[in-house]
Amino acid sequence: MHRYMCGWLAAALLLSGCSERNTVNDMYEGLEGVARLEQRFEQEQEPLVMLERKEKDLYRQIMSLGIEERQKRRDLAVRAEQTLQEREQHLSEEQHSLERARARFQKIALSASRLRNKSLRKQGRELLQLMDKRYQTYDELHRQYETALAQDKELYRLLQGDGVSFLPVQQQVKRINEEYKRVQQLNEAFNQWTDQYNTRKQAFYRKSGLRIVVAE
Repeated sequence: MHRYMCGWLAAALLLSGCSERNTVNDMYEGLEGVARLEQRFEQEQEPLVMLERKEKDLYRQIMSLGIEERQKRRDLAVRAEQTLQEREQHLSEEQHSLERARARFQKIALSASRLRNKSLRKQGRELLQLMDKRYQTYDELHRQYETALAQDKELYRLLQGDGVSFLPVQQQVKRINEEYKRVQQLNEAFNQWTDQYNTRKQAFYRKSGLRIVVAE
């Protein structure tokens, strides 16, 4: 399950100098705007997890059937494939929400380059670099998840066939497990980048003189 951005914040600027205050305020508004846009990304996590669990349950039911229960096996495999299609829809929504947030985020770089305080400007750039790495990791994660879904779909089609044999199913399950192992690795990396970004963002706010109040 993906981690996402820290929530909405209220802030008061304590920096001296109107220009620097305006620049920091622009960055603050931009970063928190990105966090708000990622709320839809957050909302897609629960249905994805629930659908994954549903599919696993259907698969367990399929594998518990006897050889002669072909129609029941076929019906369950069809249901599993339909559940997979729902996962694909939520995955697409997840990606679109992150792309909208990324588009907003890309506009923040100009504000960071206008910071006069060298230490603060460096910290701002490092923050942006962390987010870039986070987005790049998500791109890899999304592609890998799609690959895993394609392997799931192949399994369900195998199970819907008339002459299902154990060996092809076993080989396909092995391929699927390998694909999801890579998904898990990338998801952990994405979560680590997210944690680092959230920590660095708070440090940047403190350094810039923002007095942060977390909104209830």
